[in-house]
Amino acid sequence: MIGALPLISPEAISAGKSAAQIFPVYGYARAELEVSKIRFGLEGSVRAADLISPPAPTPPSIGDLISVEQGKPPPLQPAVSASAYIKGTF
Repeated sequence: MIGALPLISPEAISAGKSAAQIFPVYGYARAELEVSKIRFGLEGSVRAADLISPPAPTPPSIGDLISVEQGKPPPLQPAVSASAYIKGTF
């Protein structure tokens, strides 16, 4: 299964950002294989704008450095994410 999901970002509208950021598009893909009542699957998603024109890296703020020192890494928003799973039926 493959699909695309366009969304609206109120934060980007308020900040007056570009159309690509106002209407972010996410791509999604999923594949499954069933063998003897056990399903193996892969899922992945991607933010199209981050692949087409990735944002420039920004240096960490003092708050980010303090969070890392305290053992709390700053939240990351990767452009690509993937997961795998195994499901069984009895």
